[in-house]
Amino acid sequence: MMLDFRALVAEADAGGSVVHETGEPLPEVPADLAPAAGVRRLSGIRMADLGGLYDETSAALQFPDHFGRNLDAFDECLRDLDLPEAPGGIVILVVTDAATMLSAEPGRRAWFGEAVADANQIRAGRGTGPLVVVFSVPSGTDPVDRWWC
Repeated sequence: MMLDFRALVAEADAGGSVVHETGEPLPEVPADLAPAAGVRRLSGIRMADLGGLYDETSAALQFPDHFGRNLDAFDECLRDLDLPEAPGGIVILVVTDAATMLSAEPGRRAWFGEAVADANQIRAGRGTGPLVVVFSVPSGTDPVDRWWC
């Protein structure tokens, strides 16, 4: 089944942190999603380690220049994230080749999930939309490599 960004937005509006997985090709994001939601694509291949995760996310999400490239600074940036096309709205992060994300530092994978959950709790208290993470993997990916499950 093809990923439906509108259904993702509706599901995220219902509350909570949402994680989806797809082996299908990713469709183009509908232009009319803004201002309800903004979408950014991140490369799991480029995020094999923590340094790559900082580089990829800070570029794609336009973290401020003072981003400190450490766990606490990353957590803070996720909490404060606001995309220009969707101020206060839902932020959808599509991670391509997700099985390779943090593959060089698998102990950090749990931290990433916690960072998203913590950011969503704070964002909900502020009345801003949640972060929605879409993990995209090629069909036939070994279940062992589906670390977010």
